[in-house]
Amino acid sequence: RRPVSAGSGVERPQRLSASRVACINAVSMARRPASRPASSASAAISIGATFVVGAGMKESGVATLLARGLERVGGRREVALVALLMAATVALSAWMSNAATVAMLLPVAVAVARRALIEPSRVLLPLSHAAVWGGTLTVMGTQPNFLVAEYAADRPATGGIGFFDFLPVGLCIVLV
Repeated sequence: RRPVSAGSGVERPQRLSASRVACINAVSMARRPASRPASSASAAISIGATFVVGAGMKESGVATLLARGLERVGGRREVALVALLMAATVALSAWMSNAATVAMLLPVAVAVARRALIEPSRVLLPLSHAAVWGGTLTVMGTQPNFLVAEYAADRPATGGIGFFDFLPVGLCIVLV
């Protein structure tokens, strides 16, 4: 892979995404009325940050370590690999956005499937579903959960929504 030099006109997706989030945040803060609390911009910051974290995990080699672990435990058994991949996806998706989780685990899923001689689509569909299910566990799991929690935080009369308030219903969804 060729290194990217400053001014080459080629940006890495992570850097480009992070700069877009920062730009959007700066514009939204400049346009926000003084009476509106600063936390209203935190939804955009947090959602963007999860993509940066996902890209960092992939670039740091965590995704490769996860693939090796899945192969070590699941071998080449399709049911075991799918179950392990889904469990890992649910766990990550509870703490990161669904899209960032899937983006990070896509290459893992495809690599594991190919080495086990499994059609990649047979692991990609469960990956997608597991990301959605895992997102139902916490405030950070999905953008709608986060936006609802932010809305409630800005309006004291709603009583607020805690980080794990989604967990009881989310666990039912994951386990069923």
